[in-house]
Amino acid sequence: MLIIYCFQFLYGYSNNPPNGRTGAPGQTTCASGNCHNSYPLNSGSGEIFIEGPTTYNPGEIINFTIYINQNNQDRWGFELCSLTDEMNQGGIINNIDIENTSISSTSGITYLKQTNSGTYNGYQNGVEWGFEWQAPTTNLGPITFYFSGNAANGNGTRTGDYIYIDSFTLIENQNETCDPNGDANLDNDLNVLDVVTVVSYVLGNSELNADQFCNADINQDATIDVLDIVMIVSIILN
Repeated sequence: MLIIYCFQFLYGYSNNPPNGRTGAPGQTTCASGNCHNSYPLNSGSGEIFIEGPTTYNPGEIINFTIYINQNNQDRWGFELCSLTDEMNQGGIINNIDIENTSISSTSGITYLKQTNSGTYNGYQNGVEWGFEWQAPTTNLGPITFYFSGNAANGNGTRTGDYIYIDSFTLIENQNETCDPNGDANLDNDLNVLDVVTVVSYVLGNSELNADQFCNADINQDATIDVLDIVMIVSIILN
């Protein structure tokens, strides 16, 4: 075990890098400590980013592509997770390319990352990986992909590599027939019970379905928070 650890310490993780390195709140990246720390985070001329839609419908399956580039680099890696605003698992990440990507989980959070084959050793200047994501069937609010990438020089060590991080947020499509009127409990009456319903959601004690979320999102910013509570109370009092 000591030999394996020393090899990974010196040469990094071309296959199955450790979980929790996406740069999400509360997580680290591979640019920290004694890892790929030749350059500061996001300091190179390259970038990492995701292409795909920015809205979702409950239960919808969507394909995304994650890209990384950096001139003169020729080996690559990444790690990604999908989280709610409460830092819980958001939706389901499906591995559609088992040769080049793999999935593992820690503390209920799923991480997608490259395999050894998926480092695309020798590919110059940039690569891409595809993945599939299934939206939650109940409203969890915005879902954010947090992801980091390694644009490596292929020298077999942890030196001379650039680490990048970024994030990509999706919001649920709002029901076009919904009128955000504050009726969060859907009883066709606006009163203190609607305030209680929204407060319970904001405190994380309950969930809202799509119609409830739309009704409660008075300021239509795709987030339910204290501003919506204040506006609902104002409507009741007036």
